Amino acid sequence: VTVSAREVAGAVHLDSTTLPKLRASHNMLVCFDKYIPYGGKHDTFKALAKQIGDLGEAGGDFLVAWVGLQEYGDELNKDLHEEYGIDSQKLPVYKFFKKDTQEVIDYKGAKTAKKKILSFIEEHAGIYITVRPGCVPKFDELAKQYVAEGADRPAIKAKAEEMVAAYKSSADKESQAAAQYIKIMDKIEAKGENYPKEETGRIEKLLGGSLSDAKKDELRGRINVLASFS
Repeated sequence: VTVSAREVAGAVHLDSTTLPKLRASHNMLVCFDKYIPYGGKHDTFKALAKQIGDLGEAGGDFLVAWVGLQEYGDELNKDLHEEYGIDSQKLPVYKFFKKDTQEVIDYKGAKTAKKKILSFIEEHAGIYITVRPGCVPKFDELAKQYVAEGADRPAIKAKAEEMVAAYKSSADKESQAAAQYIKIMDKIEAKGENYPKEETGRIEKLLGGSLSDAKKDELRGRINVLASFS
């Protein structure tokens, strides 16, 4: 189905007026593409835009946007495509715009590899889109809040405890994973800010030993949770 650039769910369509305004206040993945895109690599963008849009508040100040080039009539956005050196024969082209800076980072991976594009966003936007093994997204957000400067740690921990208590069973797999976040908060309180880094190093040494695959997966999950506090 062919759709207008302005009809992609979860994405903001930009021009030479709106791009400078939004980049001042938002981290953005910007896809430079045709005005009416279709086909596999273009559909990948539509899929990831919807997935990120579904994050809601967890997406913070991050936006998915794009600049559709109209190659006829008014030649909409030809100026932006030229400004950023976009080759019209290589569309779509992804660039990450860092908030309130002039930094623009090129995505150089496969254009149909949605997971790689999402990882690229996570790396530069500092948000979690995909669920990492061992992690619980809503607790990842609490972990990020917990280590933020000036955080009300007792209140954040109390909220985490309330959320864990809401699970129907403490034997529930997600409940057990969520409880790890509270344990780490306790450890940070007792041992200091470097605990996540030090514990990650300790676990990485264990992974170098002779362990079952199941144990290794468990330890990797713990490393992922610890990374939420960094």
